[in-house]
Amino acid sequence: MSASRNRGNLFFCGAAVLAMIAFVGWMLAGAGTGAAAVSDRPAMTESVQGPYTFQVQLNAAEAVVLKPNTFTVTIMRADERPVGQADIDITLYMPDMFCGTSTAKAKEVRPGVYQGDGIPLMAGASAAEVKVQLDGRTYTVQHPFVAAR
Repeated sequence: MSASRNRGNLFFCGAAVLAMIAFVGWMLAGAGTGAAAVSDRPAMTESVQGPYTFQVQLNAAEAVVLKPNTFTVTIMRADERPVGQADIDITLYMPDMFCGTSTAKAKEVRPGVYQGDGIPLMAGASAAEVKVQLDGRTYTVQHPFVAAR
């Protein structure tokens, strides 16, 4: 009876050690914290939808929490002509957290180029959902970014 009890204890201790190692590795990788390195996020997101190419980018390496951060949206036709007169909303949110959103309007600063200032509410992995109203249709582009304090 003593030998089987020792094997059971040994198995339990081994499983506990493996679980602890896995947990520490998970935490060091930033999992579950919303942490993300700037290099994990693209500088620009490009999306081709219908006759249009949409490009979305944050104008800085990372966004600053609770401050205006400028996003640039570029819209081109297939023949590379700029597209004007679009109505653009930029909504910032955190995909991994239940957190509020921040919405901004983008304005055309030159033909086919729009800018809007979004305000991230918390630090961590975030995304900008860009909704473009154009020719009676809505186009959506998701651009991931990192917000920092």
